Amino acid sequence: AQLVAGARALADALVVHHDIKTENVLVEVDAAGTPSRLRITDLGMAETYERGDRASLLCGSPGFFPPEMVLAADHDPFKIDS
Repeated sequence: AQLVAGARALADALVVHHDIKTENVLVEVDAAGTPSRLRITDLGMAETYERGDRASLLCGSPGFFPPEMVLAADHDPFKIDS
């Protein structure tokens, strides 16, 4: 739930991460070792878009590209991260 909330918060700020994967997600644990907070990191490929913009770049990490990005000439960047 926190990962989705984080991606949604980025989208609400008109930011698309472009590289959400396990290596870019940090999990904070409490004193008992229980996961308590998730953080999305490495915004190096992130870009801002306006609603309705279309993206055509193939960016992110190979093996993590969504089908919409690979198969379409252009795509809604917000649907890729959300």
